[in-house]
Amino acid sequence: MGKNKNSAILGVLNAEAGNPSKKQTNGFCNGVLTFCNAVAFERSDGRRGKYLIAPFGDWQNGDVVQRVDATAAEILKRNLGSIWARVKNALGNACPVYYEHPDHEDAEDNPPNADKTPYGRVRSLETLADGIYANIEWLDGFEALPKRLQISPRWNAVGIAENIVRPSRLISIGLTSHPNIKATSYVNHAGAWTPLKGQAPYGDCKNNAPIPNSELKQKEINMDKEILKLLGYSDDEAQKIIDKAADAPTDVLERLRTALAEKAALSNDLEAAKKDCEEKDKQLEAAKTELANSRDALKKSQTARAELVVANAIRSGKIIEAQRKSAVKILANSDDFETDEAELAKAPDAVKTKPETDGIEKSEKERLFGQQKAQAEFAKLVSEKQAQGMEYGEAWNAAKTEKPEIFKAAYPNE
Repeated sequence: MGKNKNSAILGVLNAEAGNPSKKQTNGFCNGVLTFCNAVAFERSDGRRGKYLIAPFGDWQNGDVVQRVDATAAEILKRNLGSIWARVKNALGNACPVYYEHPDHEDAEDNPPNADKTPYGRVRSLETLADGIYANIEWLDGFEALPKRLQISPRWNAVGIAENIVRPSRLISIGLTSHPNIKATSYVNHAGAWTPLKGQAPYGDCKNNAPIPNSELKQKEINMDKEILKLLGYSDDEAQKIIDKAADAPTDVLERLRTALAEKAALSNDLEAAKKDCEEKDKQLEAAKTELANSRDALKKSQTARAELVVANAIRSGKIIEAQRKSAVKILANSDDFETDEAELAKAPDAVKTKPETDGIEKSEKERLFGQQKAQAEFAKLVSEKQAQGMEYGEAWNAAKTEKPEIFKAAYPNE
């Protein structure tokens, strides 16, 4: 039925233990005659072993106590034994073994060039009388690591009481000479910790009742079946795959790869859409800022024009001096400046005025002409800067900064 495919996914963690010969275990641990004093299993090439990663007990870590008990063991085993963890192990490395803890983002003593090479992978977890054991497959390079290193687990944990947590998911294992939990197995060392044989499958220093294995197994099977059905298999087909029946479908790995590829593509699409939305949000904010600046610049320009128009209206007798302030305000806030300006020009005279002397009238006309000329020149500067790519408000401020004398002549009251 394609056992080479399905067993890699659904049975890779359930292989029965083997007992390699002493000759077969030589040579991988640099002359150590036994495989690090651990029990070799599953494969006969000396590249696997069983190691105590956490004895049962309460273990202090700073202000927090880590409670390792039978319940923790079953939770850790269940999470590492999930179908997705097994798929990751089939396609990659679900739980790597490192030298030290290079994946610990909070470790201040990790150098920038920390060795992130996986030197092993955890294939499964077991519970014995004294604690939790990991079945580890060693990878190339392990034999070159320093000797007398100890197992140091890195895991997620959940709070169960004040300052007490229980491990829930094994993330990785570090090989270190200074583990926080001191009683774990040694590797590459003749004095390594040897697991006890022939004892109960689990123990609990706190007398907490373990979760029944039958219940955990049924939950795992139900979860596996649901995942297989999501891959498109019928209920009967999913059960055949779990049972490793002779007529079970053989394309599980291909469907998983397709599903993972589709998930990756969807993630990429979602990330691209997210970035597109973020870019549009930035553009919208920029447009809002630009509009606010343009409105501010337009307001200033219209106010200056209103003051000039009202000043001319007062001189021509259309309105009186007492109306200057209110007239400027009304005209500056007008939605149709040109129409309101024309209406003011056509309004009847409020007072009869006559220049006192021809010289004063001529001087005033010259002043107004010079101001209008300066306004035209300033408007030209603003237009030139807009042609260079500036927004109106930015161009207005730039022209004002570069040519303050023209701006002052054009808008003396600013």
